[in-house]
Amino acid sequence: MPNLQPPITQVAQALAYHQKLSEIAPKVKFLMALFLHPSLNAGLIAEAARSGVIYGVDDPNPLPRSCSLTMSTGQDVTTNSQDGVLDIEQYYPVFEAMQANNLVLNLHGESPGISVLEAEAAFMPTLFKLHDQFPRLRIVLEHVSTQKGVDAVWRCGETV
Repeated sequence: MPNLQPPITQVAQALAYHQKLSEIAPKVKFLMALFLHPSLNAGLIAEAARSGVIYGVDDPNPLPRSCSLTMSTGQDVTTNSQDGVLDIEQYYPVFEAMQANNLVLNLHGESPGISVLEAEAAFMPTLFKLHDQFPRLRIVLEHVSTQKGVDAVWRCGETV
């Protein structure tokens, strides 16, 4: 989870944070996510999927029983995204493992270094490339705010 400092990059961290949240609000089902980080690998993704608590991976920006990986596809495009992903291809083994384990990739889909009004549209080629490479990978394009973003989601189909 990229908005936390330090970000949650390991299964044990996610489980501990889940426990803490569950003690505060025991009737809430918390869906945990890992932060897309160079330390992630296929083995950690499989471990996350088995946890029953982690539902995805978050991308800190620009660029299944669900394990969420949060990915930010650029640096400095959202809160605490200074370590955002600049080269998504380095994470292809992680995405392959996520696809195999039916986990969700949460994308903050904006390209860095350009006007915020252009950033989402500039990211769409990256989304299409990722979707073409991993057609069964479930992707959440977070807080879409433009028609081009909505059109991209429709174009990709049911996994996006």
